[in-house]
Amino acid sequence: MNRRQFLIASALAPCLREVRAARAPALPRLELITTSDYQWTGVAVSKADRVFVSFPTISEFPSYHVAELKGGVPVRFLDREANSSFRSVTGIVVDSEDRLWALDSGRLEGMSARKAGARLVCIDLRRNQVKSVHPIPPSLLVDASDLSDFRIDTARHCAYISDAGAGGLLVIDLKTDRGWLALDRRTPETRANARFVAMPAGNVVPASPHIDGVTLSEDGRSLYFTPLIETRIFSIPTQCLADDRLTSEQRRREIRTIADNIHPSAGMVVRKGVIYMGDLQNSKLLAYSVASRRARTLEYPTRFHWADDFALDARGRIWFTESQNDIPVSRRRPYRLFRLTPVS
Repeated sequence: MNRRQFLIASALAPCLREVRAARAPALPRLELITTSDYQWTGVAVSKADRVFVSFPTISEFPSYHVAELKGGVPVRFLDREANSSFRSVTGIVVDSEDRLWALDSGRLEGMSARKAGARLVCIDLRRNQVKSVHPIPPSLLVDASDLSDFRIDTARHCAYISDAGAGGLLVIDLKTDRGWLALDRRTPETRANARFVAMPAGNVVPASPHIDGVTLSEDGRSLYFTPLIETRIFSIPTQCLADDRLTSEQRRREIRTIADNIHPSAGMVVRKGVIYMGDLQNSKLLAYSVASRRARTLEYPTRFHWADDFALDARGRIWFTESQNDIPVSRRRPYRLFRLTPVS
């Protein structure tokens, strides 16, 4: 390189660094918040930064089903009667009105979902009391149903619930408690497109492989969803989900594919047009831009064994649980709860 070329290269170097920085956004800051000896799946955060977690009734679980973190330690915050009324909480959500919702599938091992008494429970966080209970009609379920993830649409007074066990998407009108199968179980987009998740230690065959992770777009006009074993993310307008006059086939015509060739994820959340989710196959995290249709692997030194539920707090931070469903129970370490803080 001659002197002239050297001077030009030196002058351009800062510009090239800026271009590279623009192409590779800084990683969100990762924090390990706390651990638990019991498997948790759900996490939710109130506007006042109260953090809640839920424990499914699968093997061992604490004496409470929904807990609040106090100094990093989960503690019961509902009275004993309310807490004992839960049977198997599969997820929790804080809605836009700062109410905590719990999805109680009611289902224990070997029990038919239709006889389990599934329900949605709304909790008033100002009083730490159950505000309302919304039964899920047994007619919407089959024996194999496994209610997994859900979101609350406060604008339309609806709950959208995924059935990972049998496929299909349920809608509950929270004003009347009427419900309907918005996408029936024949809808291919709600069903797994493979039989297992290929993991480094071997193939994992989930008992409930169908529609799992759901999340609302930031404007509330779309619901994003994906089956647990799927390589695509879909969207559907919430307006047509909430219209009980439409047939499942009419709604299916409104489904759009917004992501192709992604790895399986159990849960997801949206922040500034980016969907954050788990990459179960590689024990990592993904950030997917809806606008550019590009996925970015978030590379951290640690591996996340089955990043499960995701929640966004009022400050724009992302919380997620690790449930280790890909590891035999006897080999699992304490379950971890993480927080991501994006730099912008």
